[in-house]
Amino acid sequence: MKKEKEQKPLTKKRKVWRAIGWATPTVLAIICMQVFKHFPSIVETVFSKGISHFFNSTLGYLISWIPFSLTEALIIVALLSIVFLVGSLLVSFIRFLFSLIFHKVEKEEETEEEKAKSKAETFAAMRFIGWFVGSVYLFYVVAFGLNSYRYPAAQLCDLEYTSYTSEQLYDLCCELADRGSTIRAHLKEDEKGCMTFKESLSHTLAHAGDGYKTLDDRYPFLSNPVTRVKPVLLSHWWSYTGIEGVYFPIFMESNVNIDIPDYAIPASAAHELSHLRGFAKEDECNFFGCLSCFENPSKDYQYSGYAIAYVYCANQLYSQDEKLWLKAEEHLSDGMMRDYISYNTYWEQYQGTFQDVSLSINDSLIKNRGVEDGSKSYDRVVDLLMMSYLKNQLFPAE
Repeated sequence: MKKEKEQKPLTKKRKVWRAIGWATPTVLAIICMQVFKHFPSIVETVFSKGISHFFNSTLGYLISWIPFSLTEALIIVALLSIVFLVGSLLVSFIRFLFSLIFHKVEKEEETEEEKAKSKAETFAAMRFIGWFVGSVYLFYVVAFGLNSYRYPAAQLCDLEYTSYTSEQLYDLCCELADRGSTIRAHLKEDEKGCMTFKESLSHTLAHAGDGYKTLDDRYPFLSNPVTRVKPVLLSHWWSYTGIEGVYFPIFMESNVNIDIPDYAIPASAAHELSHLRGFAKEDECNFFGCLSCFENPSKDYQYSGYAIAYVYCANQLYSQDEKLWLKAEEHLSDGMMRDYISYNTYWEQYQGTFQDVSLSINDSLIKNRGVEDGSKSYDRVVDLLMMSYLKNQLFPAE
C-alpha cells in the first residue's frame, strides 16, 4: 500500500504570494492605465500600433470568420448560468426548509480537519476567480483600453482644432443633406417608403470595411484586414438597451443591432470597425465610421454615412442657430425625412427604465476609459467633421 505524500509546510514567502499573488494582474492593469496615460507617444507606438494592432489583425481577423457572434453567445450563456444558479439556490433553500419542518435532520458536526480543508478550498477558488478576472482585465487594458490615451485622431489626421461659425456649420449641413438626398433618390425602398438594402443583410455586413480600404492610403494607421461585422440575432430584445452596436475587445469582435431601421445599420457597423482599428474614443470612431461610409463603393453605406453625419451636425446647429437649422432642413429630401421619422418612431417603443439604466451603464463604461463626458462624447464628432471639411478633406475626391 502506497503512502500518501506529506505536503511540505508553506514557507513564509509562499504564504505571502498565495495571499496576494492572485491580485497581480489587476494591479498591473491599474498601473498601466494610470502610468501610460501620461505617455501618449509610448501608447501610440508600443500599444496602439504594436500590441493592439497585432491582436486586432490576427485574433480579430480569425474570429471575424466565425459565422455567429461570440459576444452574443457569451451573454446568453452568462444569463442562463445566472438563472441556473438562482434556481439551484432556491431549490436548496426550499429543501432545507422542508428538512427543518418535517424531518428535523441533525447535521453531523464537521471535524476541525474537514473545516480547514473546506476553508482552504474556498479560498483557493476565490483566488483563482480573482486571478482569472484580473488577467482578463489586464488583457483588455493592453489590447484595447490603453487606446484611449493614444494620439488624438485630429493629430493623426493632421487636423487643427479651430473655432467655426454657425454659417460654416450650416454649409456643412447643407452639403451633407444634398449629397445624402442625391443618393437616396436611387436607393431601394420598402412598402413604407423607407430605405432598405439593395443586397442581403449578410452581404451588406460582410462589406462594412470596404471604405477603410480606400482610407488606408490616406491614413495608414487604419489598416486592418477585418471588414466583417457580426449581426446580433436577438437584436429585438437588445434594442431595449438603446444600443445600436457594440465592440467586445476580449473577442476583438464588432457587433451590430440588425433590428434598427436599415439606413442606420451601415454607419453603426463602420463605427464598430473603427474600434477594431485601435480607437477607443466614441467621437473619433464616429468620425472614421463616417469617412469610411463616404468612401465605401456601396451606395447604401454612402447614404448612411451622410445621413448620420447630418444628424450630428444638425443637432449642433440647432443649439447654435435654430433659424439656420430650419433652412438646412429644407435640403433634406422626402425620402431622408421618412427615414428619420421611421428611426425616431422605432426607438420610441423601447423607451423605459431598462433603457435608461443600460445607457447609464454605457455612459459609466465610456467614462471609465478616460472620457470625462461619457456618452456625450459621441457628439464631439462634429468638431472633427468640421475640421476636415474646412481643410477640404472630408468628402471623396471627385
